[in-house]
Amino acid sequence: MTAPYGKSYPDGCIIFVDPMRRSPSSGERIIAKLEGANQVTFKTYVEDAGRRWLKPLNPQHPPIMEPFRVLGTVIGKWEDD
Repeated sequence: MTAPYGKSYPDGCIIFVDPMRRSPSSGERIIAKLEGANQVTFKTYVEDAGRRWLKPLNPQHPPIMEPFRVLGTVIGKWEDD
């Protein structure tokens, strides 16, 4: 998941996820499972005015507004130099 600015997660990097942190704050990166689908995704969690959605780091991709379940919060990354 790469972004034109800010923190990116290039191909090949390893992300560390805390599966005990299932109540993220708005703006944190998470792993989520889309309800009704066999799909897991890595996105930024957004919550505003009681609504929640998933925002991709790449602004050219649309946000995911469908229901999802948080599987864990990203706590770090490692990438080869």
